[in-house]
Amino acid sequence: MGERDMPEYSIIEKEAPASARSKSTLYSEIVADFLEKHITSVLVQLSNRKPATVYIGLKKAVKEANAPLKVRKLGDEVYIVKK
Repeated sequence: MGERDMPEYSIIEKEAPASARSKSTLYSEIVADFLEKHITSVLVQLSNRKPATVYIGLKKAVKEANAPLKVRKLGDEVYIVKK
């Protein structure tokens, strides 16, 4: 067998590790905390995330919780409002 017959790769059986990117419970916690309070709307600010990211995360959390809430983004501010 010459070098030409040797594959340039190898396939090794190994279990893939869990994704480092897990479902964020932060937004779910924010929604749950808001539902426990007796107020009609809140401004949500997270210093380490862009407003668009917060908006999308909250919209997803509200939908998953099937909560009677609306998420609004006005400029760089994100609000949760009870319907």
